[in-house]
Amino acid sequence: MKKNKIFNKILYLILLMSLLLANSIGTAQALFGGSGPSVPSVGEVIDKVEKHYGFDGSILRRSQKKGDYPQVEVFFNKTSPKKGDEVTATAMPKHFKNTGEQLYYTWFLIRASDDEDGDDKFSDESDLIEKAKQRAMGIVARGDFDYMFYETDYSSGSSDPDEDGYEASYGGGDGVGGKSTGSSIGKYEFECYVEPTEKQIVDTNQITRCYRHNFGFSLPEDYSIGYPGEDLIIECEHKFPSSPEKDFYDSWGNHIECKEGEFDLGDGEFTTKEEACWGLDPNNSDTDGDGFLDEADLVGLGQSQLTWKFEPGDRVGVVIEGTSMVPTNESEGGPTVIGLGERITYNCSNASNGDYCVSGGMSFGECVDGECVSSDCDDSSNEGNPCGTNGICSYSTITETGSCDEVSTVCASSGDLCRKGNIIGTCMGSECVLSRCGAIGDKCQTDTGTLGTCDFNGYCQEDTDSAGDQSMNPYYKITWAGLDVCDQEKVGNDDKDDFLEDDECENGYDYGFPYLATKKVSEESEDILKPTLISNVSEAQVDLNNLNYSDYIKIKVAFDNQTTIDPDFIKYNWSINLRNENEVDIAGGDLISQDWVEGEINQGVGASSIKFRGKKSSDFKNTLDSYSGQKLHFFIGLDIVESGKRKKASIKIPIIVNDVPIKIYDKNGSEICKLTEDLYGKVCPVYPGQTVYAVYGGGAEGNIIGHSWELEGEKLLDKKSDYSLPSVVPNNSSSIVVPIFGSSMELQTLTLKTRKENGDEIVSERFLSIAKPMAKIKSNDENTAWPIKVNEGDSDEKDSENVFGYKTGELISLKADIVPNYLDSASLTTENIVLEWYMNDQKVTTDFIVKNSDNNIEVKNETIKFKLLENTSRSTSLTLKVVKKYTEDEKDDLKNNWGVNISRNLIFEKSISLKKSVDSSPVTEVKGSSISVFMASTLNNAPEYFIFIIKTTIVFILFWFLLYGFSYWFNQEVKLKKLND
Repeated sequence: MKKNKIFNKILYLILLMSLLLANSIGTAQALFGGSGPSVPSVGEVIDKVEKHYGFDGSILRRSQKKGDYPQVEVFFNKTSPKKGDEVTATAMPKHFKNTGEQLYYTWFLIRASDDEDGDDKFSDESDLIEKAKQRAMGIVARGDFDYMFYETDYSSGSSDPDEDGYEASYGGGDGVGGKSTGSSIGKYEFECYVEPTEKQIVDTNQITRCYRHNFGFSLPEDYSIGYPGEDLIIECEHKFPSSPEKDFYDSWGNHIECKEGEFDLGDGEFTTKEEACWGLDPNNSDTDGDGFLDEADLVGLGQSQLTWKFEPGDRVGVVIEGTSMVPTNESEGGPTVIGLGERITYNCSNASNGDYCVSGGMSFGECVDGECVSSDCDDSSNEGNPCGTNGICSYSTITETGSCDEVSTVCASSGDLCRKGNIIGTCMGSECVLSRCGAIGDKCQTDTGTLGTCDFNGYCQEDTDSAGDQSMNPYYKITWAGLDVCDQEKVGNDDKDDFLEDDECENGYDYGFPYLATKKVSEESEDILKPTLISNVSEAQVDLNNLNYSDYIKIKVAFDNQTTIDPDFIKYNWSINLRNENEVDIAGGDLISQDWVEGEINQGVGASSIKFRGKKSSDFKNTLDSYSGQKLHFFIGLDIVESGKRKKASIKIPIIVNDVPIKIYDKNGSEICKLTEDLYGKVCPVYPGQTVYAVYGGGAEGNIIGHSWELEGEKLLDKKSDYSLPSVVPNNSSSIVVPIFGSSMELQTLTLKTRKENGDEIVSERFLSIAKPMAKIKSNDENTAWPIKVNEGDSDEKDSENVFGYKTGELISLKADIVPNYLDSASLTTENIVLEWYMNDQKVTTDFIVKNSDNNIEVKNETIKFKLLENTSRSTSLTLKVVKKYTEDEKDDLKNNWGVNISRNLIFEKSISLKKSVDSSPVTEVKGSSISVFMASTLNNAPEYFIFIIKTTIVFILFWFLLYGFSYWFNQEVKLKKLND
């Protein structure tokens, strides 16, 4: 019995806590008031934006393709070696597509003896990098071989008896070469985009596949950087060492003279004399015995380690060449969808309505709701539709007959339909790209819509070669990785011995790029070395019509190195600037200090992230307006300070200015929820079954080349033809009919996606709060009826929404404050919404008014007037019901056009109590800090979730008494009975 009691208690406790927690996440009644359903607050709206279209959503809809770019770290097996110790440096590459054995590792070893002037500086030593490469790669290839200790004969000169040559392709040992054209060298990839630029397709005849990635490290004084995150097009040139200069006699007395750069590495020719210049064994194709040919060793193929005898002051560096994991975007031969106009598909399940298709029976048609439908040409509405096996319907108005005419075999312009024989296709220039294969070599369209070529089996194989060069890899970018990234501090600091002549960190053109950095063997990594700023969005949308719809930008700091310092103890100083396309500050300083941005922007220790958006201020908005037409961006700078060490980082976020507002109209043609309004502009109240009309407007319509409407992520169908639109609503592509469905108190998002001529994609949104029509009861004349004042302890007094005082014998005038507020008297009529008044639970009808003539009751529109006499009871109840009645036409419209059945009317009820008063001034109903004060004030002023908790608690207490209490008393009676027995 005791176990059962414990179990019951635990069960009731779990049920109670679960329900309390589940229902404590409510919404406040502040928007609409009353006792009915609540409406989300502004904070909840913003939370919904971040949750529903937040950081991940923003990335999906507006982000550019991202990728992890090649990098490398070097580790030493001994951190404090002595002179003569053997030390091994190991390179750890990451983000390369190649395996480690297919990468080219070019090592370089700098010694203290290389300081020719003895000034502890290397920056003025000419050819030092080449000498350091030759030294390191010679060690890599030779291993323990020394021609002086072996009978080495280099007299054969230009022959290659051991056949140890290696031809190095670009991008690693498994690469297939790169392409360079002089016209694009020195440009960033985006500067070579061709139409459509929004797809980031580049002209294959103007592009190289060798790139230098800009990691975006900043200038110390103003955070200025050129092109962070972009790829610079460079000439495809290996970083292999040149052959060394050497003059000596071999073991047989042959005089060998090598000139600097006399031979090229990686050309596949490796003669005996070239082996002599490097000191390799001419009779052994693999001098060091590591499994790689001698010339392959010298180009660094698979050479991830360098082992040498240490001397104090030694510095080691490495640069790795390989194929990155970042794909190229190319208009020919690549995986990008080519611009073929109408796509022809065999499977309509994943196609859009209107796409051309070829059915299983080889009939030519259009995709309609996942099916391939071929026209029969028997009606004028079929004109221009696909038909037959390769035809288009034409219709004669004279004969009133239709025919299926064959498509032309000649291509006039791209996008036209065409055919070869009986196979339908799409024109690309003057060439007909077929939907299925005919003859071998025909240009064809693959299932994914890319360009292909018919093979001998009759399959359309996607083209993987481009521009006629069969040796090129059109898919992934060839790039190089170094140990560090160049910035102004490295270029301008002559005191550091690790910044060398010709190390590719020479001037401002090198900022942000990896360079030929070196590392001391005993060198510890800096604790704060490489801060990087990471953003949640690649582009930020700023809504000029309502900045509350602008994107929030979140920036956080990541450290590329393995820092031992706790980031929470680092001091962070943030700045935000507004700059134009020329990197010029157009706002006159830091937006934070100017109070132009809002969000969570903390400064100081531990503030490793910020969240902000443009503030709703005239300065910010006017500045954006004045620079319309230019590409603007936020420029976020960070200054990090810890234990006297300082580092800077920055990132720029391009701005997409949204000047395409969504306007909403009701069926009367009145614009509702204007963006200039405060709360209604953020959340537009609507009710289930209502039909509204959305229109995009503003000054940008002429620049819009395409758009689509969505409600809660679902495409909205254009059904304007089924409605009689008000005259103010344009019956064209800019408007859409929006049906309101969903349960009461649901927040839905109406989305408009537009594309401009400049390639910007804009997402405009309006939030629709679905609730039944509601009302609050207010006094029209507070001299005769007034809301009673309530307070809670020492807090400010507030007007009660539920209790009114009144003067007997005076005419009381009360009104219904309708929500939505655009439902005026005329709208209530057209929307078929009625107001019903009840006094003491009796409906105020004509008969009721006649029977109670002494009360002078008058109901007009949203107002009710009446008198309460001396003989009236002390408290009178007044109830207002707001009833939305659905007509048969409305029900038929919802069912036939939208597939929704509505069977019940919407009813909202609001009640107040009228209490007799002898004082004409407003009365304070409760005072002090008694229990009655607490309960009365709580019920009138507490937020909805707290009221719900109290109500739920009371219900469960009653529930507990009914079940557990009953069980308890029953057991007590049993016990008493047993005792009496």
